[in-house]
Amino acid sequence: MKKSYLLFFVLCLGGCAGVDKSIDVVHPNEYGLPDDLNGKVFSISCEGNDEADFKFVDAKCKEYMSEFAYKKGYDLFSVIGQDSGTTTSIGTYTINEPVNSYSNMSMYSGFTSYVPQTHHYTITKHAKGYLFVLVDKKEKDKWQNYYKVADYYTGDKINQKD
Repeated sequence: MKKSYLLFFVLCLGGCAGVDKSIDVVHPNEYGLPDDLNGKVFSISCEGNDEADFKFVDAKCKEYMSEFAYKKGYDLFSVIGQDSGTTTSIGTYTINEPVNSYSNMSMYSGFTSYVPQTHHYTITKHAKGYLFVLVDKKEKDKWQNYYKVADYYTGDKINQKD
């Protein structure tokens, strides 16, 4: 009984897509941006596990940016730059697979031997990075593209705003 619960738990964990993120403060003058954006420009990098496809990683990254902007008190953010990538790694593992052998005298008197078998697997991970700036509603005309926090972050306290 315990083995079946353990197997179910492992299968559930293995089938879940997840994304790790890191958000860093960016100094605007390093990117040729005006100094008045100091403290409002950030970079985010998101990397998914092997179960997360590229669209999922991108959507999660935008959700994390929206949540970050919301917690800083902003309703909008603008993407200044972006980068994406995919890494693929190939690995192997070896297990001992049973091979049943029977003697000629009786088909019931047999023995089991184990033969090492090597299996190959491929892990593909998608990553997305954005350089973004937090935007006030009064500043939104300065930016060509901006995103509404409410479109990507559905926190408990957020209202759908124009």
